[in-house]
Amino acid sequence: NIFHHASNKYCHDDLFIYLLNVIKDDPVKMERIFSKKDYFDNTPLNVAVRKKQPTKIKYILEESSKLGVLDSFVINNNINGENILHHAAIHDCNDGTFNYLVNFLKNDPAKMEKLFLKKDIKGQTPFNWAMRGGQVNNMISILEESNKLGIQDQILMNENEEGENLLHFAASDICNSDMFTYVLNLFKSEMKKMLSKSDVRSNTPLNVAIIFGQTNKIKSIFEESDKLGI
Repeated sequence: NIFHHASNKYCHDDLFIYLLNVIKDDPVKMERIFSKKDYFDNTPLNVAVRKKQPTKIKYILEESSKLGVLDSFVINNNINGENILHHAAIHDCNDGTFNYLVNFLKNDPAKMEKLFLKKDIKGQTPFNWAMRGGQVNNMISILEESNKLGIQDQILMNENEEGENLLHFAASDICNSDMFTYVLNLFKSEMKKMLSKSDVRSNTPLNVAIIFGQTNKIKSIFEESDKLGI
């Protein structure tokens, strides 16, 4: 609909606000427009997040909250099983957008927990995607809030449909050595389990690091496994 187009990066914020004011006095119409999914099951909010449009995100969330229809599309998942936090992480929203979304959701712990733990069709949570994109600030934000909710371990120990944990991803060429070290240090109590985990191809994080020629990561894994006696 018009707000899918208006939520895109090609539409100026002033025009978006103008269109919003046109429908503001008709709550039923506004709810229908904001809740409408496109062919890929994306709402205008999904589009605004994907295209890194902070002003439009702010207006959509605030107006829908006033209408009491926030739940109908904030928890929306598209055909790939991605919610708004997946979009923010996948599309590298390091411009404050990710934190704005998290802060907006702070007053609803149940909703935040649902969004944090949601896996897409590839078994990836928003944290997985933030890590893959090297978004340390967004990773820290998720870890801090998930710790308050008591679900941090579930996020850190997540495995996708191919049996890969966070260290499998960090050991590949997706992440640089600094990111690998950062992720490795998150698992002091579960280090043995994470390093020993084999995916569906029987590859451990060490195998992955060798496959991708990640010399520094290989050295780090050997050092940690030596300490653990594995």
